[in-house]
Amino acid sequence: MMLRFAIFSFLALAFAFVACKKKNIEPTTPVKEPVLQISDLFELQVPEGFDQPKIPAENPLNEKKVALGKKLFYDPVLSKNSSLSCASCHRPELAFTDGLSMSNGANNQPLSRNSPTLVNVVYNTAFMHDGGPKTLENQIMLPFDNELEFNLSLPEAADKLAKIDGYRKAFQETYGTAPTAKGIIDAISSFERTLLSGNSKYDQYTFQGQQGALNASELRGNTLFFSKELSCSECHSGFNFTNYSLQNNGTFELGSDSGRYKVTRFINDIGLFKVPTLRNLSVTKPYMHDGRFSTLMEVILHYESGGHPYPTRSNLVRGFSLTDGQKKDLEAFLLSLTDEEFLQNPDHRP
Repeated sequence: MMLRFAIFSFLALAFAFVACKKKNIEPTTPVKEPVLQISDLFELQVPEGFDQPKIPAENPLNEKKVALGKKLFYDPVLSKNSSLSCASCHRPELAFTDGLSMSNGANNQPLSRNSPTLVNVVYNTAFMHDGGPKTLENQIMLPFDNELEFNLSLPEAADKLAKIDGYRKAFQETYGTAPTAKGIIDAISSFERTLLSGNSKYDQYTFQGQQGALNASELRGNTLFFSKELSCSECHSGFNFTNYSLQNNGTFELGSDSGRYKVTRFINDIGLFKVPTLRNLSVTKPYMHDGRFSTLMEVILHYESGGHPYPTRSNLVRGFSLTDGQKKDLEAFLLSLTDEEFLQNPDHRP
């Protein structure tokens, strides 16, 4: 009996000793996954008064990706005949528009719509004038297979880049692979997400506390813009001057571009187009999806008239009456949304 007790005690002590040893060699905190070096991360400089943008977890920003995206954005090698780049329709000095009523595609073939600005696209919830693509990555895919634009599939574009030493090296450093279709899309969209504009005279007055930033005419226009009578700010709301909705603003007439209807085929979507940001209006003319208005005053006169009374026209577009002086004040306020620092930013140029 005593022998059995001694053996049991010995085994219990041995087990406790081993357990203690095992416990002592286990790490006290979980092993963390490796992270990017600080030098690789890209920190967006979000303007005062702006929301923090949401970056897709599957396509995080980093310095190398943004740099590669900028290079691709300006390179016509992505088109079949190497004549067209993203920047052909999105010029930095024009707030990433092109100044044309209808953009030109490959070989100067006219496209069907005005080139939209890329200002603050990181905040967009839908893209293109008709709101078809729901992500920036999906939007960037569209020009590739379009025979009037790049006319080159993404796999073909990747193969084309793989034959260029500089791109082979850049993709290897950025992704650890040869050029790929996904890498092209992720890089360009990363660059476009850095195009933040928020230092206009309006921003300096509203968000930065510079009381003298807006003159008397601009301040009167500010009051008009946000008034219930005009309802401009019902659609052009928030820090980016858009609620991201789709509206028929009175520009649709039978036989013209049917807008959102082309995507959904719902009759209630006839003539609906995405509400654009109003930032940098001084350089994004001509205006509307078809570039029909060459001046801001023409835009103001359109809304004053109420536009074409098609059944899907927004009930916010109902017309108003302003004096000539008030119209000039409203125009002055809209021009105060121009961000000269953004238009001249060397980080956005090749």
